[in-house]
Amino acid sequence: MSKTASIALVAALGAGSGAALTATMYSLRSSKQPEATLNVPTHLAAAPTVPVPASQIFTNPPPPPPPAAAAGPHANLPVLKPVDPAGWFQYGFPGPHADVSSRASLVSAYDRRTRNPHWVVEHMTPASLAARDADRKHSVFLEDPQVPDKFQAKLKDYFRSGYDRGHQVPAADAKWSQTAMDDTFYLTNMCPQVGDGFNRDYWAHLEDFCRRLTQRYPSVRVATGPLYLPKRDPVDGKWYTRYEVIGSPPSVA
Repeated sequence: MSKTASIALVAALGAGSGAALTATMYSLRSSKQPEATLNVPTHLAAAPTVPVPASQIFTNPPPPPPPAAAAGPHANLPVLKPVDPAGWFQYGFPGPHADVSSRASLVSAYDRRTRNPHWVVEHMTPASLAARDADRKHSVFLEDPQVPDKFQAKLKDYFRSGYDRGHQVPAADAKWSQTAMDDTFYLTNMCPQVGDGFNRDYWAHLEDFCRRLTQRYPSVRVATGPLYLPKRDPVDGKWYTRYEVIGSPPSVA
Protein backbone atom coordinates (compact mmCIF):
# COMPACT_ATOMS: atom_id res chain seq x y z
CA MET A 1 0.00 0.00 0.00
CA SER A 2 1.24 3.40 -0.85
CA LYS A 3 2.81 5.57 1.75
CA THR A 4 2.15 9.28 1.52
CA ALA A 5 4.63 12.07 2.12
CA SER A 6 4.08 15.81 2.31
CA ILE A 7 6.58 18.57 1.62
CA ALA A 8 5.78 22.09 2.76
CA LEU A 9 7.40 24.90 0.85
CA VAL A 10 7.17 28.10 2.83
CA ALA A 11 7.08 31.13 0.57
CA ALA A 12 6.99 34.67 1.88
CA LEU A 13 5.12 35.72 -1.24
CA GLY A 14 1.67 37.13 -1.82
CA ALA A 15 -1.09 35.09 -3.45
CA GLY A 16 -0.92 37.27 -6.55
CA SER A 17 2.66 36.45 -7.46
CA GLY A 18 1.69 33.34 -9.45
CA ALA A 19 -0.79 35.33 -11.49
CA ALA A 20 1.78 38.04 -12.08
CA LEU A 21 4.27 35.48 -13.34
CA THR A 22 1.67 33.94 -15.64
CA ALA A 23 0.86 37.33 -17.09
CA THR A 24 4.55 38.01 -17.71
CA MET A 25 5.07 34.68 -19.44
CA TYR A 26 2.00 35.23 -21.57
CA SER A 27 3.17 38.67 -22.66
CA LEU A 28 6.57 37.26 -23.58
CA ARG A 29 5.02 34.48 -25.60
CA SER A 30 2.66 36.81 -27.37
CA SER A 31 5.29 39.42 -28.34
CA LYS A 32 5.63 39.75 -32.10
CA GLN A 33 8.55 37.87 -33.69
CA PRO A 34 10.64 39.44 -36.50
CA GLU A 35 9.27 38.58 -39.92
CA ALA A 36 11.57 36.69 -42.27
CA THR A 37 12.07 38.02 -45.84
CA LEU A 38 12.11 35.57 -48.74
CA ASN A 39 13.65 36.71 -52.07
CA VAL A 40 11.72 35.07 -54.92
CA PRO A 41 13.30 34.90 -58.42
CA THR A 42 11.44 37.08 -60.90
CA HIS A 43 10.74 34.22 -63.33
CA LEU A 44 8.94 32.33 -60.55
CA ALA A 45 7.12 35.36 -59.22
CA ALA A 46 5.49 35.83 -62.60
CA ALA A 47 4.17 32.25 -62.78
CA PRO A 48 0.39 32.09 -63.30
CA THR A 49 -1.79 30.99 -60.44
CA VAL A 50 -4.09 27.99 -60.76
CA PRO A 51 -7.61 28.60 -59.45
CA VAL A 52 -8.74 26.09 -56.79
CA PRO A 53 -12.46 25.42 -56.24
CA ALA A 54 -13.64 26.54 -52.83
CA SER A 55 -14.81 22.99 -52.05
CA GLN A 56 -11.20 21.76 -52.28
CA ILE A 57 -9.69 24.33 -49.94
CA PHE A 58 -9.02 22.65 -46.60
CA THR A 59 -8.24 24.48 -43.39
CA ASN A 60 -7.24 23.09 -40.02
CA PRO A 61 -10.13 23.08 -37.56
CA PRO A 62 -9.73 25.30 -34.51
CA PRO A 63 -8.24 23.51 -31.48
CA PRO A 64 -10.83 22.18 -29.04
CA PRO A 65 -11.37 24.25 -25.92
CA PRO A 66 -9.74 22.97 -22.72
CA PRO A 67 -12.01 20.73 -20.62
CA ALA A 68 -14.08 22.58 -18.09
CA ALA A 69 -13.47 21.83 -14.45
CA ALA A 70 -15.74 19.13 -13.12
CA ALA A 71 -18.73 20.52 -11.30
CA GLY A 72 -19.20 19.56 -7.68
CA PRO A 73 -22.52 19.84 -5.86
CA HIS A 74 -21.90 23.50 -4.99
CA ALA A 75 -20.08 24.55 -8.17
CA ASN A 76 -22.58 27.30 -8.97
CA LEU A 77 -21.81 29.21 -5.79
CA PRO A 78 -19.62 32.31 -6.27
CA VAL A 79 -16.00 31.79 -5.20
CA LEU A 80 -13.73 34.62 -4.10
CA LYS A 81 -10.37 32.91 -3.81
CA PRO A 82 -8.06 34.02 -0.98
CA VAL A 83 -5.42 31.56 -2.24
CA ASP A 84 -3.53 30.79 -5.44
CA PRO A 85 -2.58 27.08 -5.67
CA ALA A 86 -1.13 27.55 -9.18
CA GLY A 87 1.43 29.97 -7.75
CA TRP A 88 3.47 26.89 -6.85
CA PHE A 89 4.54 26.55 -10.49
CA GLN A 90 6.81 29.58 -10.32
CA TYR A 91 9.11 27.08 -8.57
CA GLY A 92 8.53 24.33 -11.17
CA PHE A 93 6.39 21.20 -11.24
CA PRO A 94 6.66 18.91 -8.20
CA GLY A 95 6.54 15.81 -10.39
CA PRO A 96 5.02 14.33 -13.57
CA HIS A 97 2.26 16.44 -15.08
CA ALA A 98 -0.39 14.16 -16.55
CA ASP A 99 -4.15 14.70 -16.22
CA VAL A 100 -3.50 18.03 -14.51
CA SER A 101 -6.64 19.49 -12.94
CA SER A 102 -6.94 23.00 -11.52
CA ARG A 103 -9.68 23.64 -8.99
CA ALA A 104 -10.48 26.38 -6.51
CA SER A 105 -8.52 24.91 -3.61
CA LEU A 106 -5.89 22.74 -5.34
CA VAL A 107 -4.04 21.68 -8.47
CA SER A 108 -3.45 17.96 -9.01
CA ALA A 109 -1.79 15.55 -11.44
CA TYR A 110 -3.05 11.99 -11.77
CA ASP A 111 -1.25 8.66 -12.27
CA ARG A 112 -3.43 6.41 -14.43
CA ARG A 113 -1.27 3.38 -13.70
CA THR A 114 -1.72 3.41 -9.91
CA ARG A 115 -5.02 5.36 -9.97
CA ASN A 116 -3.58 7.67 -7.37
CA PRO A 117 -2.51 11.29 -7.66
CA HIS A 118 1.07 11.92 -8.73
CA TRP A 119 0.92 15.04 -6.54
CA VAL A 120 -1.51 17.66 -5.27
CA VAL A 121 -0.52 21.25 -4.40
CA GLU A 122 -2.32 23.76 -2.22
CA HIS A 123 -1.82 27.27 -0.88
CA MET A 124 -2.66 28.44 2.63
CA THR A 125 -2.68 31.88 4.22
CA PRO A 126 -3.80 33.06 7.66
CA ALA A 127 -6.89 34.60 6.03
CA SER A 128 -7.88 31.43 4.16
CA LEU A 129 -7.64 29.32 7.31
CA ALA A 130 -9.52 31.86 9.43
CA ALA A 131 -12.61 31.66 7.18
CA ARG A 132 -15.52 29.46 8.25
CA ASP A 133 -17.75 29.42 5.17
CA ALA A 134 -17.95 25.65 4.55
CA ASP A 135 -19.05 22.52 6.39
CA ARG A 136 -17.70 19.04 5.72
CA LYS A 137 -21.13 17.48 6.26
CA HIS A 138 -22.29 19.09 3.00
CA SER A 139 -19.47 17.50 0.93
CA VAL A 140 -19.55 14.04 -0.66
CA PHE A 141 -16.82 11.84 -2.12
CA LEU A 142 -16.83 11.95 -5.92
CA GLU A 143 -15.22 10.11 -8.81
CA ASP A 144 -13.42 12.60 -11.03
CA PRO A 145 -15.03 12.95 -14.48
CA GLN A 146 -11.93 14.75 -15.79
CA VAL A 147 -10.16 11.35 -15.86
CA PRO A 148 -11.29 8.87 -18.55
CA ASP A 149 -13.64 6.32 -17.03
CA LYS A 150 -11.43 3.27 -17.57
CA PHE A 151 -8.58 4.93 -15.65
CA GLN A 152 -10.60 6.31 -12.74
CA ALA A 153 -10.42 5.18 -9.16
CA LYS A 154 -13.97 4.27 -8.14
CA LEU A 155 -15.85 4.69 -4.89
CA LYS A 156 -16.55 0.96 -4.93
CA ASP A 157 -12.77 0.28 -4.95
CA TYR A 158 -12.58 1.57 -1.38
CA PHE A 159 -15.75 -0.21 -0.18
CA ARG A 160 -14.82 -2.72 2.54
CA SER A 161 -11.16 -2.47 1.51
CA GLY A 162 -9.97 -1.73 5.04
CA TYR A 163 -8.49 1.60 3.92
CA ASP A 164 -9.62 5.20 4.29
CA ARG A 165 -10.00 7.56 1.37
CA GLY A 166 -7.09 9.67 2.53
CA HIS A 167 -7.16 13.35 1.58
CA GLN A 168 -3.94 14.78 0.17
CA VAL A 169 -5.19 18.37 0.46
CA PRO A 170 -7.26 18.24 3.66
CA ALA A 171 -10.85 19.42 3.69
CA ALA A 172 -9.98 21.48 6.79
CA ASP A 173 -7.64 23.61 4.65
CA ALA A 174 -10.50 24.73 2.40
CA LYS A 175 -13.12 26.13 4.75
CA TRP A 176 -13.11 29.47 2.91
CA SER A 177 -15.90 28.29 0.56
CA GLN A 178 -18.12 25.25 0.18
CA THR A 179 -17.00 24.83 -3.43
CA ALA A 180 -13.35 24.84 -2.34
CA MET A 181 -14.06 22.17 0.28
CA ASP A 182 -16.04 20.07 -2.21
CA ASP A 183 -13.01 20.13 -4.52
CA THR A 184 -10.99 18.21 -1.94
CA PHE A 185 -13.43 15.26 -2.08
CA TYR A 186 -12.62 14.10 -5.61
CA LEU A 187 -10.84 10.73 -5.65
CA THR A 188 -8.00 12.36 -7.61
CA ASN A 189 -7.17 13.97 -4.23
CA MET A 190 -7.20 10.62 -2.39
CA CYS A 191 -4.81 7.80 -1.59
CA PRO A 192 -5.66 4.59 0.31
CA GLN A 193 -4.54 5.12 3.90
CA VAL A 194 -4.67 3.00 7.02
CA GLY A 195 -7.27 4.65 9.23
CA ASP A 196 -6.42 3.91 12.87
CA GLY A 197 -2.90 4.98 13.76
CA PHE A 198 -2.21 6.82 10.51
CA ASN A 199 -4.90 8.81 8.65
CA ARG A 200 -6.67 9.67 11.90
CA ASP A 201 -3.44 10.00 13.89
CA TYR A 202 0.03 10.74 12.50
CA TRP A 203 -1.30 12.06 9.20
CA ALA A 204 -3.77 14.33 10.97
CA HIS A 205 -0.92 15.70 13.11
CA LEU A 206 1.14 16.42 9.96
CA GLU A 207 -1.80 18.26 8.39
CA ASP A 208 -2.16 20.36 11.54
CA PHE A 209 1.57 21.12 11.53
CA CYS A 210 1.31 22.47 7.97
CA ARG A 211 -1.63 24.69 8.95
CA ARG A 212 0.24 26.05 11.96
CA LEU A 213 3.06 27.19 9.68
CA THR A 214 0.78 30.10 8.73
CA GLN A 215 1.22 31.43 12.27
CA ARG A 216 4.80 32.22 11.30
CA TYR A 217 4.67 32.69 7.53
CA PRO A 218 2.14 34.72 5.49
CA SER A 219 2.08 32.24 2.60
CA VAL A 220 2.52 28.47 2.80
CA ARG A 221 2.49 26.11 -0.19
CA VAL A 222 2.30 22.34 0.26
CA ALA A 223 2.82 19.51 -2.24
CA THR A 224 1.59 16.07 -1.23
CA GLY A 225 1.64 12.67 -2.92
CA PRO A 226 2.32 8.95 -2.49
CA LEU A 227 5.79 7.43 -2.23
CA TYR A 228 6.35 3.83 -3.31
CA LEU A 229 9.44 3.04 -1.26
CA PRO A 230 11.57 -0.10 -1.59
CA LYS A 231 12.14 -2.38 1.39
CA ARG A 232 14.99 -4.84 1.81
CA ASP A 233 14.02 -8.50 1.94
CA PRO A 234 15.55 -10.15 5.04
CA VAL A 235 15.96 -13.47 3.22
CA ASP A 236 17.77 -12.65 -0.02
CA GLY A 237 18.95 -9.14 0.90
CA LYS A 238 17.44 -7.61 -2.24
CA TRP A 239 15.25 -4.51 -2.36
CA TYR A 240 11.64 -4.72 -3.49
CA THR A 241 8.80 -2.27 -3.89
CA ARG A 242 5.62 -4.03 -2.77
CA TYR A 243 2.17 -2.69 -1.97
CA GLU A 244 -1.36 -3.96 -1.75
CA VAL A 245 -3.75 -3.17 -4.60
CA ILE A 246 -7.43 -2.66 -3.78
CA GLY A 247 -10.60 -2.65 -5.86
CA SER A 248 -12.54 -5.14 -7.95
CA PRO A 249 -10.69 -5.88 -10.13
CA PRO A 250 -7.69 -4.78 -8.03
CA SER A 251 -6.41 -1.57 -9.60
CA VAL A 252 -5.85 1.13 -6.94
CA ALA A 253 -2.33 1.05 -5.49
